[in-house]
Amino acid sequence: MANQLDESQTERLTQMNEYFKFFDVDSSGRLDLEEFGKMCKAMVEGGYDLKQIGFNSDLLDHDHDGFVNFNEYVSHMISLGVLDDSKGARPINF
Repeated sequence: MANQLDESQTERLTQMNEYFKFFDVDSSGRLDLEEFGKMCKAMVEGGYDLKQIGFNSDLLDHDHDGFVNFNEYVSHMISLGVLDDSKGARPINF
C-alpha cells in the first residue's frame, strides 16, 4: 500500500502550491529567473536562510532548462523536510 499524506501534510502541500502559483505570475507552471528571484526575496524577508536550505535555481532546476517547475520546487521542499512533522516543518508565509 502506498504512503498517504495526513491532513497536516496535505495542508503544507496546498500551501506550497499556492506559494508557487503566487510567484508564477504568467501561470506557465514554471518560474523563470525573475519569478524565482522574487520568491527567494520573499523567503529571505520571511526569515529563511537560502544558503542553509540550499535554495537556488541551479540546485532546483533538475532538467537544466533554465526554469524551476512545480515538481522541482516540491521535490526540493520535501527533501528539506517540509512535510515531515518530526523535522519541525515551518509553514510557508507570503
